[in-house]
Amino acid sequence: LFNSDFMESKLDEKKQIKVDTFLRVEGCENIFAAGDCSNFPEPKLNFLAGRQGEALGENVLRAIKKEQLKPLKPIN
Repeated sequence: LFNSDFMESKLDEKKQIKVDTFLRVEGCENIFAAGDCSNFPEPKLNFLAGRQGEALGENVLRAIKKEQLKPLKPIN
């Protein structure tokens, strides 16, 4: 499996990376994405990307520590 094949399966129709409410890439336990490249259901605005980045960083640390991840609620 080539990297491009793997990534292609993780993109939606807008070519954004499919993520869950924890900002994990769909189908992946330890791969995360946020901001403009993700399909997280928020407008693509700078301050929201920063908010997502903070949540992503917190969840990466939680994953490393084997703690429960915190979902991020979209702002619409």
